[in-house]
Amino acid sequence: MPRRPARAAGRGRAPRGRLTDPGLLRGAFRIAVLIFGLAAILVIAEPPGSAEFVVSLLSLFVGLAFVAVVAVLARHGQRRPPDDKRPGKTDSSAESQGGMDD
Repeated sequence: MPRRPARAAGRGRAPRGRLTDPGLLRGAFRIAVLIFGLAAILVIAEPPGSAEFVVSLLSLFVGLAFVAVVAVLARHGQRRPPDDKRPGKTDSSAESQGGMDD
């Protein structure tokens, strides 16, 4: 039975500590904006009450939901700085030295 060759390190996976690959999120966001934008144009162009208007309105909502999901995934997958690098934290090394210049 043939075996699959070993994968290259890190290939096909998200960087360590991230939920998804940033390039994948960028591509998904572009597709979502395309769907949303084209549906918005069609909603304006179609006569209200027609079947085409309803389909365009549904695709507008699907595009909006897709944009929202991609935005949440991108926000949730961001790396956070270590605790000592977060704003509002004091530098403990400056406090231990007393902050005096010789």
